Amino acid sequence: MNEKRVTKNSIPDEKAIGRAILDALKSGRQKSEASLEKDTAAILGLSVAERTYRIGASKTTLYGNRFKKARAELHEAGLIEYPAKAKVRLTGDGKALAQEHALGASQPKHAEDARRKAAEPAADGLYRVPETPAARPADPNHAQTQTGSSFSFINLPQRSETAHRTFPILPLALAIIAVLLCLTRTLALLGILCGFASIAAFLIARKNQSATKAPKASIALSAASVFLGVSLVFAGTPSESTAKPDTASKAPDAAVSQKADSEPAEAKAEKAKLTLTVTAEEWPSDKTVPVVVTCTKGADAGKADRVDVKPGQRKTLAYEQGTYDFAIDTAALSDETTIYASDPVSYSFDGEESHTVKLTLDKDTDAMQRAQAEKEAAEKQAEEEEAAAAEAAAAAAAAAASSTPDTGGYTVYITNTGEKYHASGCQYLKKSKIAISQSDAVAQGYTPCSKCNP
Repeated sequence: MNEKRVTKNSIPDEKAIGRAILDALKSGRQKSEASLEKDTAAILGLSVAERTYRIGASKTTLYGNRFKKARAELHEAGLIEYPAKAKVRLTGDGKALAQEHALGASQPKHAEDARRKAAEPAADGLYRVPETPAARPADPNHAQTQTGSSFSFINLPQRSETAHRTFPILPLALAIIAVLLCLTRTLALLGILCGFASIAAFLIARKNQSATKAPKASIALSAASVFLGVSLVFAGTPSESTAKPDTASKAPDAAVSQKADSEPAEAKAEKAKLTLTVTAEEWPSDKTVPVVVTCTKGADAGKADRVDVKPGQRKTLAYEQGTYDFAIDTAALSDETTIYASDPVSYSFDGEESHTVKLTLDKDTDAMQRAQAEKEAAEKQAEEEEAAAAEAAAAAAAAAASSTPDTGGYTVYITNTGEKYHASGCQYLKKSKIAISQSDAVAQGYTPCSKCNP
């Protein structure tokens, strides 16, 4: 069977689609936009080819475009609403209209037959929803809705266009007026009333499903105006009688401040000085003590300075604000017999309060005793090692003497070719070395070496 060719005239117009949308939602339950579009197409009896028909290179279907336009006009007319994202349902007016125009609800049998006949596909295969009578002049509650949102198949209850457009703005306008009144302080009470009125208007606008919802910013401004107004009303303003004593009490302070500002800069600088002193009981009074000052925090952090201070005298330091570590260089003062010790001191100078850093130099008696004990132990060990070496040398000499045969005289050495006798270690004994007693060497005609002089 050949399918009929689909053209743009095969697709129902917005009016027929809008009536089908109301029929699809007449159960009162919300539907997703995709589900509603599918149900509406089913009510209209559209085929797959008609639902997917596009004009030219259009990316969207013609039915989809007309469905969205019809849905937008129904929403503008206040018949449907969007309770959640991508969800659609009938409003109160939409439900009343759907009940009033329900198929077969209050129509005589001949009207029902006429409606069923008109709803049947026409010769061109299109679904046409019948239009209701043009008007009911006897009933003023049924008329066209807003200008530009009329449907020839529906008689909508009359609604005021002015109220529809201006009522949602009323809560925001009242909230702005309330804030301005509260800022004047004198009209804060009136601002509080306007704030409550704005909140009430916002709630009414939210409850009225057929009206456009009021801006959410209005509720925030209303609450802020009420809070501000209540704060200003209960806080009040100080009276002149209480303000005068404050002014009088501030006068002496201002005079003192002005006097302090008029003081010379040199006097202020003297009030904040950092000085250093060293106490050393067993230190010559004419010699200075080296002190190392290291900046750990401040503009000169990481820098070290060496300051020479005589014990008992104060040394003024021209340092900026910061934290400084003070330590006496005890290593430079100590020697083999005397060892000094001193505890380091840290101080944070703020430049506003004078302070004297005090260091104490003492002899480290414990360290000196330990050093003396270590010295004595080293000397004793050296003496013991020397005595042991002497004993070892004597023992070696005795052993050598006992191992040499006593043939008269002491032992000397001769060579295979020479005529001299030598002592052990002579340079002429490199090639040959024959041990012999001195008396035997003399007896054999050998003479002593002039080099080693045995």
